[in-house]
Amino acid sequence: METPEFPTNIFGKYFQSTVYEPSEDTFILLDALEQDLTLIRNLKPLICVEIGCGSGAVITSLAKSIGNDSFYLAVDINPEAIKCTQECLKFNIPSDSNVVQLINTNLNDGIRLKDSVDLLIFNPPYVPTINDEVDKGLIEATWAGGDHGRIVIDRFIKKTLTPMLNSNGLAYLVVIEQNNLSDLILHLEKIGFQCKNVLKRKCGIETLSVLRICRLK
Repeated sequence: METPEFPTNIFGKYFQSTVYEPSEDTFILLDALEQDLTLIRNLKPLICVEIGCGSGAVITSLAKSIGNDSFYLAVDINPEAIKCTQECLKFNIPSDSNVVQLINTNLNDGIRLKDSVDLLIFNPPYVPTINDEVDKGLIEATWAGGDHGRIVIDRFIKKTLTPMLNSNGLAYLVVIEQNNLSDLILHLEKIGFQCKNVLKRKCGIETLSVLRICRLK
């Protein structure tokens, strides 16, 4: 998968203080999707959703790799991230900048896609923090995960993954070791999901992983 280009002058001038810049967690997610690209293409996804699109790097790369036969939806709680994703799409897919639909919302509030999402992607705020930092501000919301970094991840599992992913769908979730991975995976299995750690990478003091999640057959 191709990492999208984005004019640094535009990002620096308009978005640097309000939107999470692509970093190691962005790139491990892109690498995991690229590693699984044949599997994803064979799925022939009709509906692809990214929660927390941020700069737009992941959804743009995905749209370019899979093509226009799919419906793409990118959401973010940060309105500036929606604007940034829109600019990223325009710069990388100028012939069809409306290929991705953008919604400013929290997780999937107001989105009715029950049991219909084929591909679901989330690079969540996973950093362990005090609970009061969760949802505190535009930038803090991109990384502050509360106790064990699990508050938003657990919300996503209950509110978004469980009702939205269809029986054959795939979900990709970025996590770190401090998220109590064994407990997280056990919880997902108990509620009917199968997990596989498809990519693991040491990045500074963090050990990042990407979980591929599907429903148990």
